[in-house]
Amino acid sequence: PYIQHRIAAGGPKGYGAMALPGGLAMVAMSLFKEAGLDHAAPAYDRLHQAFLRSVGPNGAIDYGFKGLDHAVIVLAAPTAKKGGPQDIGFLVSEGMDGIGDYTIEWPTKADPRYRPTDWLKKEAASNRVFDMGGAKRLVVRTLPESEPKKPIDHNGQPCDHHARSGVGALAHTIGNRDNPSWLHLADLMATGCAKSSKGLLDGHASTHMHVLWGSLGAALASEKDFQGYMDGIKWWFIMAETHDGGLVVMPGRDYASTDHVYGTRVFPSACAALILSVKDKRLQITGAASSGNPAAQAPAPPAVPTTRTPRTLTPAKKTLLDQSLLNSLGELNLAGSLKPLPMDLANREGKFRLVKVASDAHLTFQPDSAGEPLVVLFSDLAESDRALLSRLVARLNPTSGEAQILAGIHMELAGETTLADDYYRQAGQAFKPMLDALFE
Repeated sequence: PYIQHRIAAGGPKGYGAMALPGGLAMVAMSLFKEAGLDHAAPAYDRLHQAFLRSVGPNGAIDYGFKGLDHAVIVLAAPTAKKGGPQDIGFLVSEGMDGIGDYTIEWPTKADPRYRPTDWLKKEAASNRVFDMGGAKRLVVRTLPESEPKKPIDHNGQPCDHHARSGVGALAHTIGNRDNPSWLHLADLMATGCAKSSKGLLDGHASTHMHVLWGSLGAALASEKDFQGYMDGIKWWFIMAETHDGGLVVMPGRDYASTDHVYGTRVFPSACAALILSVKDKRLQITGAASSGNPAAQAPAPPAVPTTRTPRTLTPAKKTLLDQSLLNSLGELNLAGSLKPLPMDLANREGKFRLVKVASDAHLTFQPDSAGEPLVVLFSDLAESDRALLSRLVARLNPTSGEAQILAGIHMELAGETTLADDYYRQAGQAFKPMLDALFE
């Protein structure tokens, strides 16, 4: 909205979607996801779509992401918007519903960027519409890219400026090790990095950032390809090292690479240490496996001794408690925040992941084995299953006192009072009166 206001006032339109800053932002989101924290899921998925849309057969990502199809239209008879901010740059809530006649202002066939616009009407139900002031609307096509269903064959060619591919490979691996299609994309970009040792100093704006992120991306490739990459950059370690053991940023071949003039030696020295430490896989960005954070693990209750006698609920209060749990699961489902984490189910073999909560109280679980989805009515779940689900809600809402209280009560009803008290402490003293009233 800020940029659109500036354009409407006659100011500059701003810059394009640069791939490297976007990839760095996505790495940060992936680290948050791995830690079980909010990671701005809608923006996160749009960044994934941008990488998927932009990647080449050699794993390369261009300077800017390839844009979504979009068009500027002018309405013949503008109508009052039904909701939302109703201002320049904001999403028009009704989309193209009832939009009436319009003319296409851009793109025209005279523009070299022209692409067919038949999708405007064909995909009217899914298009996103933004207010551009007056009768103008910006219509953005939201058709998602096809997800790779198998490993993507790399064409064996190097990719230029491989930091962009490196951050893409890291972002699609960290926090996503149970997502095969994302890992296929990550492997393509990682292989591109590993094939690009000769282009180490080709980085635009900074040679150093390509040495750093391109090398960390290459470390995610196959052992053979990464070994070839390391053999290919031995000269960098030798030529960049100074008499005191530190390293310097070396000039690159790009006209805009000037960080060798002002860059501190701390950066390349730390970069070399990181690259040489990837063999230990101690950090997420150097290939560590799942962090072990509880939010990334199956919510299985540990065997802990009880230190006090558990309290009980009346049947009426137990019914309200179960309804609260079902509502919490439904809210996570609607918000797109229901992470498919592995868990046990009573009287069933293997691990299951909750993937959907329907409005009719049916829950869909996907088995880790290659079996069919399991659909279970919430009321048919065992008490131990509900306890696990309450812990899932708490872990997906780590800052919600209500979610912690809900898990604590279920743990207490299961006899795990030590664990229940841990949840109560996380919720805070503000909930103590409610607990006392509930268990009276």
